[in-house]
Amino acid sequence: MTVEKTSVLVLDCAEPMELAEFYAGLFGA
Repeated sequence: MTVEKTSVLVLDCAEPMELAEFYAGLFGA
């Protein structure tokens, strides 16, 4: 879980669109 949370934090600090795509793939949306 720590690694996933770190990835989310990194993406959250990056670009909103990349973060949105990450969550889309994560939840299969």
